[in-house]
Amino acid sequence: MASPIGNKKVGPTIAILLIVLVLIIAALYIFAARMNQPAIPTDNSVPAAAAANTNDVSSLSNDLNASTNGLDNQNF
Repeated sequence: MASPIGNKKVGPTIAILLIVLVLIIAALYIFAARMNQPAIPTDNSVPAAAAANTNDVSSLSNDLNASTNGLDNQNF
């Protein structure tokens, strides 16, 4: 009678290890790609319209455009 240890197949174990290795490499690649994105610019200046606290449509539109400036590069 052959022992159960002698009948083990190495193929499935190698396949599982290769799949896990590919998943780890893919996760590291995605993580590195996200880390290399440019930072969101920090503009702490207050627009003149916001300082005056006006509610007309043109100043609100200008405030919105100023607040979304630079977000096009951040996948939003």
